[in-house]
Amino acid sequence: MANELVLKELEAIVGPANVISDPGRIFSEVYDAWLQIFPGKPPKMPDYIVRPANELEVQDIMLMANRYKVPVHVASAYSYKLPCYSGILLQTVRMNRIHEVNVEEGYAVIDAGVTFNQFYRYLNSKNIDLVIPVTTAPPNTSIVANFLFKGIGMNMTSISDGNQEAIMALEAVLPTGELVHTGSWSLPISSCKYTFDLGFGPQLTRIFVGALGTLGVVTKAAIKLWPKPKALTVKLLGIKKCDELAKNLSKVMYTKLAPNTSGGHWLLLVLHGTNIAPYWGFDQKKKLYDLTDDDIAKMREYYGFPGEGTQYFYMLACTPHYQSEDEAKLWEKHWSAYLSSHPEVTELTPDNCPGIKFGEIEASLKMYGGIGEGEPGNQRIRYCGWVPGHIWSFYGSVGNSALPKLHEITWSVGRKNGLVPALHTIPINEGRVSHVRYMVPIERGDGEGVKKYAAFFGEVIPRVIRESGFVPARCFGLGAKVVSQHMDPGFFELYQRIKRAVDPNNIMAPWLGFNIPFEYG
Repeated sequence: MANELVLKELEAIVGPANVISDPGRIFSEVYDAWLQIFPGKPPKMPDYIVRPANELEVQDIMLMANRYKVPVHVASAYSYKLPCYSGILLQTVRMNRIHEVNVEEGYAVIDAGVTFNQFYRYLNSKNIDLVIPVTTAPPNTSIVANFLFKGIGMNMTSISDGNQEAIMALEAVLPTGELVHTGSWSLPISSCKYTFDLGFGPQLTRIFVGALGTLGVVTKAAIKLWPKPKALTVKLLGIKKCDELAKNLSKVMYTKLAPNTSGGHWLLLVLHGTNIAPYWGFDQKKKLYDLTDDDIAKMREYYGFPGEGTQYFYMLACTPHYQSEDEAKLWEKHWSAYLSSHPEVTELTPDNCPGIKFGEIEASLKMYGGIGEGEPGNQRIRYCGWVPGHIWSFYGSVGNSALPKLHEITWSVGRKNGLVPALHTIPINEGRVSHVRYMVPIERGDGEGVKKYAAFFGEVIPRVIRESGFVPARCFGLGAKVVSQHMDPGFFELYQRIKRAVDPNNIMAPWLGFNIPFEYG
């Protein structure tokens, strides 16, 4: 329930138009996000949504919150407006300034609320031929939020370890209201203050990555920019077994044959296809959780995927060419040699897989990577990313050798609950580990579907962590609870000490990280 004194102070800081206290409006802002994180649990709402314009207003909000001991959670506009347990939901949407783009040194300094499409349009309007790591999320996603939340995108940059690799330095407001800068940014006279995070002292930038807003409010970031590729070689490859998928994903990325590569279960291509119909499977009248294994096998045959039964996997391998379009001719020879020496891999073409329009996939990738005309954010790769009206299940990393076990558990638990969990994986750290996410397609307004998803989620998360060594990328809720039971106690104690030191009143997102607000049934 809103406190009138708190409400008046918030309105004095940011203006009445930038504070929401009406429960109905708050519900519409956070309900959808809650389902993604705590499925099957009643939504918990913040008391206020506050939208500051700059770091000075953020400082005033944090100082006020400390006086009243009001919890604060920071979020951006889209899916990172995670639900609060109570208190203030601080949204960065008005903090949308692009402070600097340095073409020669390849960096930009931006506010926390700058979105992918906003930044793309800015570069395009200035004829700047550089790109940033993008994401499979929608175009109105915050760049800084995605990078801090360990976003993994399909991009044409040389990045290999997740989008957080693009962060070089940060400006942040600590829970107690102090303004800090990390890296060389903390030395104002530095000649490389936006481009060097390994100067004096520890690399403090990284403690904010993956911290879920528990250690402060990041208000600005210095991010890397890369040259835009001049051409792109795209291969869609089919593989029968999950262990062969893991081996080949790792190999093509590690050898730089295809440094931007993703893979998945063939169903993800169907469910997320930009052009494939019928969208809801072989029988449009069925809910996805009503599909039998026979239905799924028929879908595979209908769309022309090789293989047998419900299982078949694909690799979407992308080789960017930075010097000239002529590089693509040389790479065709490399690909021919690779395929001839790996008989377990089949190149999927319109002839052997007629359900896929390969020209549209390649065109979408080029738009998404900023090559040619169009806005990357509007050309998001629906077959390996985000689709409106669906629920994501989980997101994190697993060793390549453990990927088959993870898929076996996830598929069997999903089918037991009538669901169709579709795998998407991107090799990161140059192919040394698989970053995986599973999409479980359920219509959000479907109560029965959400119930099935909650049952699936409650069983699968403990099992994949304990049996296949899965490491959640965003550790909160049930994932945090299971991880904390197996964690090195020294790590947990260090995290807690840092939290207590920067946030003595425990007001900064006390329900996230390893602080679980309620038990799972």
